[in-house]
Amino acid sequence: MPDFNVVPVNRMLLVEGRSQRDSFRGIVLALGWRTEEDAGPRRRSQIGDSMPEMHYLVSDESKPAPIWVEAGQLSSQQWFPVAPAPSVG
Repeated sequence: MPDFNVVPVNRMLLVEGRSQRDSFRGIVLALGWRTEEDAGPRRRSQIGDSMPEMHYLVSDESKPAPIWVEAGQLSSQQWFPVAPAPSVG
């Protein structure tokens, strides 16, 4: 059985785009991809290696729960700097 790998995102990444059903806009909570052994569409990198199709888990406030979207459905993305932790003094 193919594995779907998931890693949390520890920086703030705001994305927006459109899926087959509707549009989305929100903060990325995690990234996901299938293992190398999985069958399915692959993208080629510039050096010729096979790369898995990336998915983003997006928290869109207009949706009842976070949604998985494919990387190809993104129309924009913007990283925000991580704010330094407040100093306790």
